[in-house]
Amino acid sequence: MTVEGYVEMFHPMSANGHDSESFSIGNIRFSYNDYSVSQGYHRARSRGGVITGDGQHLRIRYTNYKWLGNVILYIEEVQ
Repeated sequence: MTVEGYVEMFHPMSANGHDSESFSIGNIRFSYNDYSVSQGYHRARSRGGVITGDGQHLRIRYTNYKWLGNVILYIEEVQ
């Protein structure tokens, strides 16, 4: 699946790593953290991640796993 749009409701992971990072594009919600052992994108902004905050225009390919939720497979920043 693919979604394109602007990052909304960005919640960054704290620098000490005791939280998950999350955001939405439209009605699709994504959540991840640096300490995840799952497949897919999981690099937080505080550790050099490409998702920087609200308003960023992205195209994301993802899949949905019943037990993991929406897993990011590919991210492209749209200029």
